[in-house]
Amino acid sequence: VRIWQDGKLLNTLNNKKINHAAFSHDGKKIITVSKNSTTKLWNSSTGKLQHIFTDNSDRFANFSPDGKTVGTIKNDNTMQLWNITDNKEILKIINVLHMAFSPDSHFIITISKGKRAKLWKDGKLHKMLSGHQQALTFATFSPSGKFIILTSEDHTASLWETTTGKQIAVLAGHKSKVNHAAFSPDSNLLSSCSFPQTSS
Repeated sequence: VRIWQDGKLLNTLNNKKINHAAFSHDGKKIITVSKNSTTKLWNSSTGKLQHIFTDNSDRFANFSPDGKTVGTIKNDNTMQLWNITDNKEILKIINVLHMAFSPDSHFIITISKGKRAKLWKDGKLHKMLSGHQQALTFATFSPSGKFIILTSEDHTASLWETTTGKQIAVLAGHKSKVNHAAFSPDSNLLSSCSFPQTSS
């Protein structure tokens, strides 16, 4: 992994076969994921290795917005949450294909191979979001944190209220599975996309 600043090489993190890397929101730390199931925490300024999470993620890792937690997903779809202050595991969930933190870091949304999403609050299951007829493909929070968008193979997306877990709207019109969705920075607009290359 190479870290660049203003077009110049700042640091090189000596780690092999990297699948994924992400900065903490304050830019002070980097998390890397390698094929040998090792997740490493680095100081982005010095390039110094701070911690190794062994027997861990080989697919995905990301920081919570408050920088206190790291979420990882392994190729066997096991998701783990880690407290980066003491490097202890907070939560382990099986059958997770995708996860996202809410902007305030209190909520996490996870999806698996099924039709329902799970909404977690402070490490505990808060709500089950049910309503789609086929498997989910993506989930994320709005920048305001007030809403959740789910996309599905049933050709629709759905909008949910974060605190209550209630469905607000079903967004129909696509002719094939909806793969992804994104909010505008002010959370007032939403884009959804599907095959064959159509967007709403």
